Amino acid sequence: MPLSVEERFWSKVNKNGPTMPHMETCCWVWTAAKFVQGYGAFQLKGRAVRAHRLAWELERGVFVKLDVLHICDNPSCVRLSHLYLGTDAENGRDRSERGQAARGRRHGSVTHPGCQPSGDAHYSRRSPERLPRGEEHGRALLQEADVRQILKEYTGRYGNLIELSKKYGVPRSVVQRIVRRETWKHVTI
Repeated sequence: MPLSVEERFWSKVNKNGPTMPHMETCCWVWTAAKFVQGYGAFQLKGRAVRAHRLAWELERGVFVKLDVLHICDNPSCVRLSHLYLGTDAENGRDRSERGQAARGRRHGSVTHPGCQPSGDAHYSRRSPERLPRGEEHGRALLQEADVRQILKEYTGRYGNLIELSKKYGVPRSVVQRIVRRETWKHVTI
């Protein structure tokens, strides 16, 4: 007879793990597959789930939408007394306070430099038509008709930039980037 999910799960846990410096009890360490970050990986319904999350859900009997965080700073630990619920913001704050945030030589851009495509391999260069431009961009402050008017009205003088920025209700730097053709390049007069 096949093992239940709980039996399979707990068979992959070493309950005599290390005791972290600031903890009184030892960690229960996940001994099977792990994600790159060191969190345990458990196959459930054809996909890998984080072991510490599943430990929380198995023991509490409830699925949670919050993050399951570690007090012990040991990502492979699944001991319930070493876990607590929190938000992304709390997780980030906790990580920074404990000095666990990846910075400098530990940052992903340094440890895995080839993971993020850049230059001609970046999606913005491969498929520029997919990027929202002009009015389609979610943070656009102007419409194309306004940009055309700005380009027509610009006299080439600094004082004119300030007048145009007041007239169209945008910062001077926005008008400056338009007339320098740094933004809204696709708009012609």
